[in-house]
Amino acid sequence: MAQFLTLGSGSVVTSGLTIAKADPLTILVPSMVAAGWTLEFGVSVTDSAGFAPLTKPDGSGGVFAIFSGAGGAVAGPITPPTSALRIRSTTSATAVATLTILPVAMPA
Repeated sequence: MAQFLTLGSGSVVTSGLTIAKADPLTILVPSMVAAGWTLEFGVSVTDSAGFAPLTKPDGSGGVFAIFSGAGGAVAGPITPPTSALRIRSTTSATAVATLTILPVAMPA
């Protein structure tokens, strides 16, 4: 089932969302002004200080970007390390932006 995160006008980070940790995700990024988009995971959606960016799996320590640009994009599949997710933009939103989070059906 689809879940949604909203980035408010003037904001750079969404509120937290509880997801099913076991399910890989696909994230639909809307068109807006050029921005970089990153995922942040935490222990609890109520602990805003406990979120940290997802890093690249190559061991470099660099932040994993789901998209960078002005057009819309589809990112995934992404395996979440925890069940608390929020999404950060490198640019303040000039209007409300809604991101769609979809579980990926994996073959058995």
